[in-house]
Amino acid sequence: MERFLDCFLAFFKEGATGRKSLWAGFWFFLALAVFLISQILTVYSPGYGFADTPSNDRMDYILKAAQFDACPLQDCPALEHLRGQLDPLQTGEVSVEGGKFHQESHRVAIAQRLFSVYHPVYSLFLFGLHETGLSWAVASQWVELATIVVFILGLAFWLRALWGPLAAALAILVMSVHATVFPYPSNAALAVAMVVWAALTGFRERMGWLLPPAMLVMIGLHPLGRVYAAVTLVVYLAFLPRPWKKHHWLIVILGAAVIVLPWVLPLIVAAPQFSIPSYPLVEGRSFLYLVAANWWQALLTLPASVSVFSFAGTGILPTLGGTLIVFLLFLVGLTATDPARRSPLVATLAAFALALAASAVQFQGYYSGVAFTRVWIPMFYILFGGAMAGVLWLLPSILKTSASAFRVGFYNLPIRPGEGLSLLATAFMMIGVVVLLVAGTVAELAPNLMHKLQRPDAARLTAIAEPWMDSRQPERLRQVMSADDSVIYVDNDIMNAFLLSGLLERKAVYWPSLQGRPDKDRWIGPSAGVAYAVAMNPALALTNGSGIPLEEGVSLAIEGDGVALAEPLYLRFRALGEKTEITLGLHGMPPERALVGEQSVTLAQGESKWVLVTGLGDGSVSSVTMNFSPSNEPVFLDGISDDPESGLFWPWNRPLLVVSGRKKVKFDLQSVFPFGQDCLVGPVLDDMAMTLFARAECGQHIQIP
Repeated sequence: MERFLDCFLAFFKEGATGRKSLWAGFWFFLALAVFLISQILTVYSPGYGFADTPSNDRMDYILKAAQFDACPLQDCPALEHLRGQLDPLQTGEVSVEGGKFHQESHRVAIAQRLFSVYHPVYSLFLFGLHETGLSWAVASQWVELATIVVFILGLAFWLRALWGPLAAALAILVMSVHATVFPYPSNAALAVAMVVWAALTGFRERMGWLLPPAMLVMIGLHPLGRVYAAVTLVVYLAFLPRPWKKHHWLIVILGAAVIVLPWVLPLIVAAPQFSIPSYPLVEGRSFLYLVAANWWQALLTLPASVSVFSFAGTGILPTLGGTLIVFLLFLVGLTATDPARRSPLVATLAAFALALAASAVQFQGYYSGVAFTRVWIPMFYILFGGAMAGVLWLLPSILKTSASAFRVGFYNLPIRPGEGLSLLATAFMMIGVVVLLVAGTVAELAPNLMHKLQRPDAARLTAIAEPWMDSRQPERLRQVMSADDSVIYVDNDIMNAFLLSGLLERKAVYWPSLQGRPDKDRWIGPSAGVAYAVAMNPALALTNGSGIPLEEGVSLAIEGDGVALAEPLYLRFRALGEKTEITLGLHGMPPERALVGEQSVTLAQGESKWVLVTGLGDGSVSSVTMNFSPSNEPVFLDGISDDPESGLFWPWNRPLLVVSGRKKVKFDLQSVFPFGQDCLVGPVLDDMAMTLFARAECGQHIQIP
């Protein structure tokens, strides 16, 4: 046993050469492959999805990229019109009374999303791919995929440079089961930073002139890149030999200039907007209060970050205990690792400690500890890698010592320096930690991988992505509008989708930004020219992006909202697969709602058609229910109408309720367009997608014919 452990220790010995190094590299690249595959399956599985990235973020990124081509100086009619609406009513502290703080914060958030060029390099990548002929959706998917791949490669090789291949392999193998890399610009900046840190740890001062352009890329990907660039420069300074040479001074000065550039650029360039608007501070909250709130959030972040891993997340250990274990194992790993690796580890940790301390005075409205939370992520990777290193390097020594103890007796066991920890309690504590870690990982491995392998089919992905990226409805709206017309939007996501699809050239009004503004008539008054309104199609609450699914065991009913259903009533059905039989049940008035008639509908394979509901003439039917024979392919209700020739798919001329399970949607323009008496809306002109637009008239309070 001891001979085997001696061989095992020799195999893991730092600085191994020849076949041992090859095996270490093999395990590292095997773990890296597992990490890559696991993350790609996670991010592109149901719940995250190729097209399921939160739409507001993705649409913001795409809209900024679209500005490169259509509106590089942000002077197109839509942005010029929106800029005044999003100007804050006041600066400094804002009272929370009457929701003023929330309104001001919302204006700042939308202004930042529309105007602040805070990730130009990310936008440039998107724009470049779009210029090759890819749609915005596909270009976004490729940039997101590249972000994930570079992030994983950067993290793996950075941990390898800090701790060695075997410790890094164990760390990323555990992360592959529990961590999730989200493909946002902030993580793109961190991905590039980790690649640079890995190279800097390996090559140190030889990185030289490559650092300033790499730092510029980090900053151009996201404002958080400024912090990562500062960490890069501090680590580079720690690696420089003394005395500094002339080119060292020049590199440091150039690097410092790159870090300062984001603050100087807005003073030089008027358009586009390179500054980031500040969130208002809440009245009555002092500077010390905000600092304390930041650090309180920081204390909550520490155990929360550990909870994503098995030994804390599965309830085996409390999160605070998990945090303590990770930190203690990090210290063990730092002590056990080769002295040559300690210098870059200490330098990197010192740089991050400075960044974390500085994050205490960064405030973002209601949100506390935002900077700390994000800067803590790469630092936790170091600590977690250290925990893995501590387990990896000391466990064989512990096992060997324990084997010797059982053979000669604990009381007679000599304590030999370098043989690892020899105390029985410490040995069993370390072994217990490893057992809990492995047990928790195995407990979650199978269900997690099964979830990751449940890929959505291509039809579902297309159904979700197309309505947001489909330019037919925005193009139709652009064609019917005159150059002086304005369009009023109810939702930010929809506004972004329409703007990037050609509506940057038409004046835009964002309804939520006008709440609480005493000068709102400037944009929606009688002379403002508001002629059209755009909102989310309420049918979206029941659909998956391509119709309301008819599911076995889930009731689907159309009700008259307290009145009898009247003729004519048409239903549009679509069957993707084999021949399908659908039974329509006609039910009487409440409270009995007895079945008073039935109608059978047959759909051929792949057929889509409008069906007239018969038997509504006597005014005794209050609802229509639908049942269908089980099918291997989905069946959808794509529309409800009293005139299929109108080109509309949903019932806007009479109040109807559609109930699916516990979900209920009312097709009512007053609830879809919450303008009250400020604007009158109707008729609907297009509802073919997840959005709809209608004629509108604001400020005159007259009914639109």
